[in-house]
Amino acid sequence: METLQTQTPMSKEHEANARLEQLNNLGVKHFLKGEFSKARERYEKALELSPTYATTLNNIGMLCIQEQSYTMAEAYFKKALEQKETATYHLNLGHAYANQGRFVEAEQSYTRSLGLHSENVMTWKSLAALHQHQENYERSAQLWETVVSRYSHEPYFKIQWARDLIKLEAFSMALEVLESATQQDSLQEVVWYLIAEVQLHLCNFGTAETAIKRSLAYRPDDLRTRALAAAIYLGASKLPEALAEWDYILTQEKGNHKIRMDKAVSLLAYGKGEWALKEIEQVLQAIPNDPKARFYKAMTLMTLKIEPETVDSLLEQLSKEQNGFSERASELLAQIRS
Repeated sequence: METLQTQTPMSKEHEANARLEQLNNLGVKHFLKGEFSKARERYEKALELSPTYATTLNNIGMLCIQEQSYTMAEAYFKKALEQKETATYHLNLGHAYANQGRFVEAEQSYTRSLGLHSENVMTWKSLAALHQHQENYERSAQLWETVVSRYSHEPYFKIQWARDLIKLEAFSMALEVLESATQQDSLQEVVWYLIAEVQLHLCNFGTAETAIKRSLAYRPDDLRTRALAAAIYLGASKLPEALAEWDYILTQEKGNHKIRMDKAVSLLAYGKGEWALKEIEQVLQAIPNDPKARFYKAMTLMTLKIEPETVDSLLEQLSKEQNGFSERASELLAQIRS
């Protein structure tokens, strides 16, 4: 005769824990879908059941970071750490500090996280990016090197390392790092862009041109890449090619005054003063007090040997200001008047 088996009723504690976990998981699903108000509602209900549940405290802290409420995020991560110390909670607390500009505390949190989980690539990335943001390139380069040599050969990390090496003018090392990245599949447009940038620094214009063309093959409409291409062509004394790149950019961004001034200064250098003056006047129509445009307008008028009163007025005004062209304007004005 078979005995009848009955299920033991779920204890109230077990039911509460299951409900807590369910609410938390639902909150995560809403968060991942970008439904932040719904995620908050689920997390808050979970915290009503258990105000000290570390997982939910951490998750609502992440929600606060998404909402840019960084001091609130800090408070939640600290509460989570009071319940349970994990590498993830220290990492997230570091993010909260970093977003408040509290970089020393952020570094301390990232370091604590690595102390608990030394192989967490995300933490190494966060620590390196923190130093990179502060322009402490020697330290960030060391950290990216650690990531690449020990934990990940992903092109992203090689690119970040190379960027820091470029800032440090360690061009040979940067090229070595980038060359290894050319053997991989992803982010090739960035890899070749940086190779072109390094070769431009080294005045290897032919090699730089080859590299920038490879980058443009991946993203022909990228204006930043076009701007670097123009600089490379200019360095190689290929003015028509440089002008073509600048004109492409200006058709997409008519208000890109930096590019327009680069074009104007180059035209002036090649003796095309009237053309340069037209470009400068367009900049001054948009930004009448732009010091670079005013200085080069004076230079262009001098080259064309016209409007000496305007030249004198522009240079005198610039010489009385405090900007990157004041000293040059003063010297030029003194030469004219001597």
